[in-house]
Amino acid sequence: MLADGRLAPGTVDCLERELARVLAGLVEGVDAARAFDVSLTLPRRGGG
Repeated sequence: MLADGRLAPGTVDCLERELARVLAGLVEGVDAARAFDVSLTLPRRGGG
């Protein structure tokens, strides 16, 4: 989905996971801005 050689290893995978989670929230009717904002405050689990 995303590609950029200047990003740190794991960044693209992390962003793709976050975008997938936000999109899933939209399907469930969650406000996108709130879902993404909350995701940025969650602890990271390796690689991203």
